[in-house]
This record gives sequence, structure tokens and C-alpha cells, in this order.
Amino acid sequence: MERQEPVKSSGGTCRRGTARVKIFEFWLAPPIKGRYIVDEKGNRVGVLLDLDDYRRLLEALEELESIKAYDAAKASGEEPISFDKAIEEIERSR
Repeated sequence: MERQEPVKSSGGTCRRGTARVKIFEFWLAPPIKGRYIVDEKGNRVGVLLDLDDYRRLLEALEELESIKAYDAAKASGEEPISFDKAIEEIERSR
């Protein structure tokens, strides 16, 4: 079995597969029901969401961003460094 690298997520660090499962769970959740705001011609120009639905959308976006960042880091071919080393390098460059 391939070792999975940690992925930073809104809930802390998780495994890449776990982040993908969270996204999948989002899509299996009950559909988001929005109410549309229309202009005088009846064109949809906005949407009102329940706060829980909005939060679910934000969490899913954060997870997708984490997966995208992980995939980009893996594809870069750069040598990974520890968190402490990264902090040291950031502090030195200030």
C-alpha cells in the first residue's frame, strides 16, 4: 500500500484519502437549496443560502484547495522539508 502524505485541511492535518472522502461525503449530502434573487427582468443575479449550507460549501472548497496544493507539491518534484525547517527559512528571509 502506498504511504499517504499528510494534507493540511480546515480541521488540521489529515491523510490525502481522508480529504477526498470528505469531498465525496459533501456530494452525497442533501442538496443545497438556494433562493434566487432576480432583477426586474427575472434574470437570476444572486442566491440566498442557509448558513449551514454556506459553511458546508466553504469546507468543501478548503478541502479541494488542500488536495490541489498537495497534488501540485507532489508534481513539482521538489524535495520535501520539515515544518520546522520551513519556518526557519521563512524567518531568515524576513
